[in-house]
Amino acid sequence: MTSKAERVLLIGVDGGTWDVIQPLIDKGVMPNLQRLVEGGAKGVLNSIFPPITAPAWSSIYTGTNPGKHGIYDFMRRIPGTYEVAPVDVTYRDGKSMFRLVSDAGAQAFALNAPVSFPPEEIDGAVVPGLPTPGFAIAPKSLEQAFLEAVPGYEPFPAAMAHLAGRTDALPAMATDYVTKTARSFQFLNEALPRWRLGLVHFQVTDVAEHYAWGDSATLERVHAEVDRGIGAIVDATPEGTTVIVISDHGHGSLTAYLHMNEWLRARGYLKFKRAPLSLLKTLAYRAGVTPTRVYSLIFRLGLGKRVQATVHKRRGGVRQLLRRLFVSYDDVDWPRTTAYSVGNVGQIYMNVRGREPQGAIAPGPELERETERLRGDLAALRHPETGQPIASKVVLGSEIYDGPRAAEAPDLMFVPRDYSCWAFAETQFASSHWFSKPHDARNGHHRMEGIIAVSGAGVRRADDLEASLLDVAPTVLSLLGIPQPSYFDGRIVGEAFAESPVAVAAAEGSDQIEAGSRTGYSDEDAAVVARRLDDLGYL
Repeated sequence: MTSKAERVLLIGVDGGTWDVIQPLIDKGVMPNLQRLVEGGAKGVLNSIFPPITAPAWSSIYTGTNPGKHGIYDFMRRIPGTYEVAPVDVTYRDGKSMFRLVSDAGAQAFALNAPVSFPPEEIDGAVVPGLPTPGFAIAPKSLEQAFLEAVPGYEPFPAAMAHLAGRTDALPAMATDYVTKTARSFQFLNEALPRWRLGLVHFQVTDVAEHYAWGDSATLERVHAEVDRGIGAIVDATPEGTTVIVISDHGHGSLTAYLHMNEWLRARGYLKFKRAPLSLLKTLAYRAGVTPTRVYSLIFRLGLGKRVQATVHKRRGGVRQLLRRLFVSYDDVDWPRTTAYSVGNVGQIYMNVRGREPQGAIAPGPELERETERLRGDLAALRHPETGQPIASKVVLGSEIYDGPRAAEAPDLMFVPRDYSCWAFAETQFASSHWFSKPHDARNGHHRMEGIIAVSGAGVRRADDLEASLLDVAPTVLSLLGIPQPSYFDGRIVGEAFAESPVAVAAAEGSDQIEAGSRTGYSDEDAAVVARRLDDLGYL
């Protein structure tokens, strides 16, 4: 007899790490999570690379690596250009586990689910979380009742944005956020009596760890609030439910940024134009007139809130103004540039003829030679203060991703040695120094090691689980006895159970990777999403 579950509830504690959570459990601050842990199995849930929200949660939903689902970051490159746009669920390939449960004739729901806008229509409900332009729910017929049950609900509260100098506001924010999340769960639990799979996601832990890392009092109060929410949700969950607590990545200290595009410029891989306006902007850039300098000055002068209000009202105009005033991709001499960076972890793309609009490198031997030269230079990069290598390794995208969309992967990935120094390509050219202290008030950033805790009937007592977030979907569907496609990249975490659940194979011919519609955000929604990602420091 193998382990089966009538229902599975996933609780996402975004950025959750045992480094913070275990001491709080030991201290008695998180009694509800302690109850789950002591009655079940726990361990490390390893993220995918890069360990950031968009690709990580997409892999959790689909059971596949980014080479199959196609989400590599919060932003996607626009084909035929050097521009980027926010990702949304229409650019994700592969059915989510919620869709698979719905297709099998059962109900499912996802609450505050990251990277799930626009919400997919399933037998159940989807309420998108970050990044989303605003409240949305599928089916639309539940909207009025939901908002009446949870007045003032926001998928990502505005109070979570621009926390520089305001981390003391985090505990109160967490109290309101957690209370509304618990009420939202209670509404869905009652509205969908036949649900078999549910997800409730808490974003506030990730936000707190980004801005208050090392502030033990603030982190304790935020995690205590999330634990209160976990308790309320588990207590309201129907008896016999298997509860799985997960995080998409861990967290740790942030001490420095590596500004990848500036490093590429300094090493000669990226060139600026010689046109008069670009030369003038380049001179100002080298003199230190950069977005990070201006950002820091604004906050030192106490003008942060006023400028933020202006930015929120005129997001598109401000971005265009930044491009006119500061060095940007508009000033890059693309025919003389061999490599450039886009993304949150310094993802590097070679400027390839026939792929990029003004490619400088011929495919074949020249591309291989230039890629390996750049790879070697990155591997040799040393921390200016410690002299230690900054990268643990530099990998080709083709070495870590596989699938129909692996060709969209970055050509090179810079993997930080201890993740306290993050490569970044935000604002294209944020700093004229390739190495700098954090300029955006963040003192914490992501790690590969997240958390998993499993509790319920048939779960054995264990403290040594070692799993991947790619394993979540296969494990959940196997527990529910629901068919799963053969293209999954993960495995069943059988060691969490006295008797391992067994996978149910999908019918032959029904498990092909389903392509997204690629419709994307409207221009207005894309601007709102970009603003919210910018508020969090992801742009």
